[in-house]
Amino acid sequence: MGTSDKEHILQSIPNREKETYYRLTKLNIKEKHLMWELIRNTNIEGVTVYRGTKENLHHLFLLQLVTLNCNIKCNTLCETTI
Repeated sequence: MGTSDKEHILQSIPNREKETYYRLTKLNIKEKHLMWELIRNTNIEGVTVYRGTKENLHHLFLLQLVTLNCNIKCNTLCETTI
């Protein structure tokens, strides 16, 4: 991504979303793929069911990009909110 692309994105998003943008750009490629999978599978309420382990989501939790939905019991399935 060129400098002008980055500048265009930063000018076009609200200030409150810029921190999220910076967090997303600092993810490694594996985490970016996982984040894209979560976003792609998210429903209109912002909820997706992740069928992997919580450990795979650990860094995304730390960066507050995803949260655990405590309305269901998570055993083998992990429901996350984006």
